[in-house]
Amino acid sequence: MIFLRGQKNRAVCPIFFIYYRFSLFLISYILSSASCMIAEHSV
Repeated sequence: MIFLRGQKNRAVCPIFFIYYRFSLFLISYILSSASCMIAEHSV
């Protein structure tokens, strides 16, 4: 039982890490596209 729980945690950790990296990439992409739109409107 303890062994299975440990295996489950090891499987979940990389998924959370990938999701965290993906969300960071998505936020930076949205911010850069938003700043580009603001720059176009101000010109």
